[in-house]
Amino acid sequence: RYEDAVAAYEMIRATDKEYLSAQNRKGNILTLIGRDDEALELFGKVLSLVPDNPALYDAALNSMANILRKLGRFDEALGLYEKALEAEPENVMALNNMGNIFSDIGEDGEALTLYDRALETEPENSSILVNKAYSLIGLGRNEEAIETLDKALGISPGNVMAMNNKANLLSETGRTKEAIKIYNMALDLNPAHVPTIINCGIAYA
Repeated sequence: RYEDAVAAYEMIRATDKEYLSAQNRKGNILTLIGRDDEALELFGKVLSLVPDNPALYDAALNSMANILRKLGRFDEALGLYEKALEAEPENVMALNNMGNIFSDIGEDGEALTLYDRALETEPENSSILVNKAYSLIGLGRNEEAIETLDKALGISPGNVMAMNNKANLLSETGRTKEAIKIYNMALDLNPAHVPTIINCGIAYA
């Protein structure tokens, strides 16, 4: 019922103290239903209205950059993340998301540096650890990637993406039985996780 949610947010008066927070939430819903141009315009308006509200400003900035990343407009997205980091150098969300862009474009060394910076602030953030492992894989540092995924799983044992990625590495290095065991554990937790279904099938082939 995303369209209903958008309509509800549009009914909130501009004078309402919750108006700008609602606009941020409305923007997130707009992008979920594919109305990215409208979401970008909305987040741009929020940024112009809340320069002195760090929380709202940061949320709008990161959301806007995430849409630009989704659209492949990487330079624009990086510019926004850099702006967020100028205001708050240890902004974990911006560091992680900026790392994701560098990972997208194959700059795994840059991505790894950013993930490590984010982990200095949040060392037990399992999602960032999973992203770090991706960059290590891209750099050919597979054993370090497995260690990083093990750390993520120690923090969040039910992290299906971490399980899938570790199993992929094991499968690629000939440790197929171990990989299949982990794929099946992941599927017990989330039977509908498509990447794991596919990878498990490949391992059995």
